Amino acid sequence: MNTSTALLIKETALEHFALKGFESTSMREIAKDIGLTMSMLESYYSNKADIFLSVFDFLAKFYTNFLEEIIVKTKGLPLKERVCEITLAVTGNACNHRTACLFWKRIIFFPPETIKSELTQKFQEMLHCILQALTSVFKDAVNNNEIKDEDPSLLASSLFDIINGLNIRLYMNNKVPYEREARFLCSAFCREISR
Repeated sequence: MNTSTALLIKETALEHFALKGFESTSMREIAKDIGLTMSMLESYYSNKADIFLSVFDFLAKFYTNFLEEIIVKTKGLPLKERVCEITLAVTGNACNHRTACLFWKRIIFFPPETIKSELTQKFQEMLHCILQALTSVFKDAVNNNEIKDEDPSLLASSLFDIINGLNIRLYMNNKVPYEREARFLCSAFCREISR
């Protein structure tokens, strides 16, 4: 399998799925946009659901890798600063990748019925990775005696909800000035859990 062709298929399919949704996208359109025959496209993916799930995996891996990089990059910062930097980086990433945001928005609000169970499973796997990464931030804070003796996984889940809330607002309106609000939410959150 040619990895550059596979990536081109995912990128092209992402555009189609984000703009038109799963049901209104055809494999023939994807193949045509890339300059592949249907048989060549089918040598990579046997059906549209396989392409869609591959795009999901591609974006999920990108998102979790990005989050893990930010967590490593911010290690050593005081908790409030670290939480703000992580939140702003993740929401900023969403702003910079509008097509991916539109894809996520469609999945969240209009998941394709034919692959809903597979998507639910994949979301759970992605959520597990995200929460595991965020939990490490709060374990560091506990070890550094920065926060009360709270369950780090519960704190990670709470921060994820804050980030998700901001992302959903950005998905709905990309012109929302969110940075000030994000900093306020992070400060209030950290103040509540700090010693």
